[in-house]
Amino acid sequence: MKYKIDDFNQGKAVIASSSALGTLWEEMLQSVADIEETEIIDYFRSQKRSAKSISEAINKLLDEKLTKREWNRQSPIYKDEDLSGKTWTLDFSKGMRDSDGKESGMPVEVVFNHGEAIAWNLIKLSLALESNVQKKFHFNTSVGVYICASKQLKDKGGFDGAIGEYEKVLKYLKPLDQKMIKPLVVIELLAPETFYIERYPSDYHIVKQRGRSTGKLKLIS
Repeated sequence: MKYKIDDFNQGKAVIASSSALGTLWEEMLQSVADIEETEIIDYFRSQKRSAKSISEAINKLLDEKLTKREWNRQSPIYKDEDLSGKTWTLDFSKGMRDSDGKESGMPVEVVFNHGEAIAWNLIKLSLALESNVQKKFHFNTSVGVYICASKQLKDKGGFDGAIGEYEKVLKYLKPLDQKMIKPLVVIELLAPETFYIERYPSDYHIVKQRGRSTGKLKLIS
């Protein structure tokens, strides 16, 4: 799968400063690149329920690629049991030791949620990067990774119009400037080149049709 990247608070420079972070970053990018459009097509067509978008396919395939590389899924941020559950977990994380023995790490959020969730998902990454003895994991050096859809992927992938695409994420980062003080890299997933999702019925936006639409996968000849 093709992608573009942008960084915040010198995210790419911090990655370049650590051999462990460099390795984790390569694993992350390779996992994204390893997602073939044929795999997305096969997964979408094999789903038991009629899907509207390819979001579940991308999530599932990325999970497979990362866990094969021993990334942890649904990583809790805190040790405190009162701060458990999905609200306080990250989609993925992995730590690795540098040559000096100190552990570097990467918390990751893969976000295809409503745009209103952007701020919280960014804050979760920030919380995971801050020093705190009560954290479930502690990395000496770390960079957060936020993965989201581009506007083109949102349009061609059948995503709901309310999801927070890449352009919205950048808008949120500006007012969160004083809160997001840790390094971050944003991975923008690009649209497929061999297919698109057509929403059916085409008049799904009419009140009587809301909640009843599905996606039809159309190959580009």
